[in-house]
Amino acid sequence: MKQIKSLMTAALMLVMGIMMTSCLNSDNSPAINYLYVRVQSSMFGFYYFEDALGNKFTPTETSAAEVDASGFKASETKFAYIAFEFVEETQAASKEVTNEEYTIKLLGAKSIDGEDVVVASNQENMEMMAPETAPIGTLKFTDSWGTSAQPMLFDLDAVMVPISFYLTNDNEKFKMHKLYLACNLEDVKAGDTELVFYVRHDRGEDENASVTYAQWYGFDIRSAISEFVNLAGATPSKLIIKAHETSNPTTEIPEQYQEYEIEYKMPELN
Repeated sequence: MKQIKSLMTAALMLVMGIMMTSCLNSDNSPAINYLYVRVQSSMFGFYYFEDALGNKFTPTETSAAEVDASGFKASETKFAYIAFEFVEETQAASKEVTNEEYTIKLLGAKSIDGEDVVVASNQENMEMMAPETAPIGTLKFTDSWGTSAQPMLFDLDAVMVPISFYLTNDNEKFKMHKLYLACNLEDVKAGDTELVFYVRHDRGEDENASVTYAQWYGFDIRSAISEFVNLAGATPSKLIIKAHETSNPTTEIPEQYQEYEIEYKMPELN
């Protein structure tokens, strides 16, 4: 049985795709790019990808079919991590490019969908809708080059959250784990400017915490933003994400939360 990937391997994958990166081989072979994207469907039944800046990436029919055959299900996926090559050498994308269209050779794709965001009217409902039976490891990673990753805004409708958690080294046990992004809007009042989310980990019937798994998860927060606007009268200026973190593999939940702050606005281009 294949072992679940270690934290070291997963953390490396996490930081590779915060922004688009390229790896050029010395023999001038095409650059391989990595990107976190939304998965979109066209009116003709094909799918394509969009990054946070509105750039559109359409895979060739052949490459899409090959990746689909490996198990990727675009019709069931909202957010994905993709590896690809640009079809034309003249095409070049960067964080300063917006609303461009590219044709790509898709090399691989992995769903990174989180559970549906839980929007609760009170604490009791949040605990029922998003059970918490175990802590997480952390929402922040740093690789050997000093590059860090932590919760960030993908666009005004979604957040990307890197999450590590502890579990039994068994694929069936892995399937039992659910990671929720939840909010309790009971105390939100007119004029409030901060929307608080909680990352909640339900381990199901997995009783052990012997290995660590980590990856990015994409969460669509539109419903939470809409409800917050109804109560506060305006969109939030900040998103606060709280999690019960522990650095030691355990199933015990600590009392204190670790907090992460995200400014709720699209980043300015450099």
